[in-house]
Amino acid sequence: MDFQKWPSIPRLSKERMTITEKIDGTNSCIRIRSEGSYEDISQSLGVLDGHAVWAQSRSRFLKATKAEDNFGFAKWVDENAQELIDILGPGDHFGEWWGSGIQRGYGLEKGEKRFSLFNAPRWMETIKVQPGSTAVHALCTVPLLYSGEFEGGVISRLKQTLRLKGSEAVEHAFSAEGMVVYLREVNASYKVLLENDDLHKWAQVSE
Repeated sequence: MDFQKWPSIPRLSKERMTITEKIDGTNSCIRIRSEGSYEDISQSLGVLDGHAVWAQSRSRFLKATKAEDNFGFAKWVDENAQELIDILGPGDHFGEWWGSGIQRGYGLEKGEKRFSLFNAPRWMETIKVQPGSTAVHALCTVPLLYSGEFEGGVISRLKQTLRLKGSEAVEHAFSAEGMVVYLREVNASYKVLLENDDLHKWAQVSE
């Protein structure tokens, strides 16, 4: 029998947390690989300037055709591939594709959509919450609501602020969906919804 050690328990007093706004759209990712670090590019959008680029939804790779896309995300990545390579570089860049025609829409009209990167602290110096901060107009980050030591009261206060003031992802007031709380010591993220947060996902769907 193998020896089983009780895992180390992170100290709550040392915990740091980052809280970002949870946007109601569709989970997406831009994957970029430099030449020599990829083999099979059959599901990619193609190779440009020595880099292969993929667009994906939560469950599959996407193509820039109406039948194989997801609300036009792959088409947008394909049209802006060179600029996205220059701005983001190699890596897996996860975010939310949202706006006109997707979930709550946030008041965006006439097909306007945005891609908000989840890792806001990494990009905060170069990519902003509102569009237009880079050569790719619709490239943004999710709003960073808090970054600091763990404090339970912060979550409650931010929930109340979002309820009163609405989403920080759009220029005009619009109801927010919730927050994502990231705990560094355990490397885990937790979502906090403003409505029905105590219900399991299957229960919310069944209503």
